[in-house]
Amino acid sequence: MVGTVAAGAGVDFESTVIDLSQAAQEVPVSAVTLSALDDFERDGIIDRTNDLPSAGIYPLRDLSIVTTRYWHHTASAEGATWEQIARGHIKRGWAGIGYHIGIDKEGKVAILNPLNRRTNHTEGHNSKGVGIVLLGNYEVNRPSDAMAKAIGRVRAYMDLIDITEERLHRDTKATACPGRYAVEVLRTHAQE
Repeated sequence: MVGTVAAGAGVDFESTVIDLSQAAQEVPVSAVTLSALDDFERDGIIDRTNDLPSAGIYPLRDLSIVTTRYWHHTASAEGATWEQIARGHIKRGWAGIGYHIGIDKEGKVAILNPLNRRTNHTEGHNSKGVGIVLLGNYEVNRPSDAMAKAIGRVRAYMDLIDITEERLHRDTKATACPGRYAVEVLRTHAQE
């Protein structure tokens, strides 16, 4: 459970938001931040945590140690689905899809695993990392404008919950992931 308290300066405003999908943690935030979280959560977010194929449950972790978001792409063919990606990860012996957040080419954001679960996405970095994945192959295709906009929204949300360090999967091992065209978008939009 995450309890978030917002105190409005000069207006004696205080509110608490409780997210029962997360481990207990209290984080002070402003009323502006609280409003941004509300806007993010109700606009185009799809919760897939309970409807994707799975072969088990990833272990819990203390969300307060999570510091870094790792960017990936599925490197899959056009038309691939989250279900297909999950089945592929299960074939590897994983509990289910290895990422926490996914973005498709239409810019839809899918919550794939709760952030308080240690999943498989970036070997050696899973305990302190959030896996964010772009559905598709961005070594050969360019991310859509809608996907680029969603990347910005996910970054803003991660910043709000203090997961601010950002790395590419290829920063951790010899891989092209998340693909050269995704890297262009991630670097360009990081400057804005």
